[in-house]
Amino acid sequence: MPNKILTLKLFYKGKLLDTIEQEKDFTNKWYIGSSKYLSWQILDESNKFPPKYKILIKKGGHYYLNLPQGSTLTCWKNDSPVDANFLKQNGILVDSLLKLRDDMTGIIQVHPDYSIQYEFIEPVKIILTPQEKEVIKQTARPAPLAPMDKTTRVVVILALMAGIA
Repeated sequence: MPNKILTLKLFYKGKLLDTIEQEKDFTNKWYIGSSKYLSWQILDESNKFPPKYKILIKKGGHYYLNLPQGSTLTCWKNDSPVDANFLKQNGILVDSLLKLRDDMTGIIQVHPDYSIQYEFIEPVKIILTPQEKEVIKQTARPAPLAPMDKTTRVVVILALMAGIA
């Protein structure tokens, strides 16, 4: 599992809304809910979805999805669908906690319009050639200031100093 990273995707009516990745967007927990202050907001006119719900938990080095009440779960292991009995017998699904394993993927329907897909992916590492590194060094610098820009900068600083004094 150390060479793969957990990725969660939020879908609204089958359309991708957002993707988050382990260590980049989250470290040990993630929240969803109907509150407008959350990154993953569930718009629910019936007000049945909680304002803040901890959907992702990290315990003992493993990630778990905390399934909301009334959600449905579909999982695959090595591209073959598995049922809830398989998950329970192997200790992957205990009560409402689904242990996320790097050999499995799944989709959780948390609301009639919203679903969350999880999967473990190989991180992409870009290795630059020496020529590409040289181009970056040349173009990463800001353009030199023109004489007029230097004069304007000095005048603005002097005006600020005179205004403060």
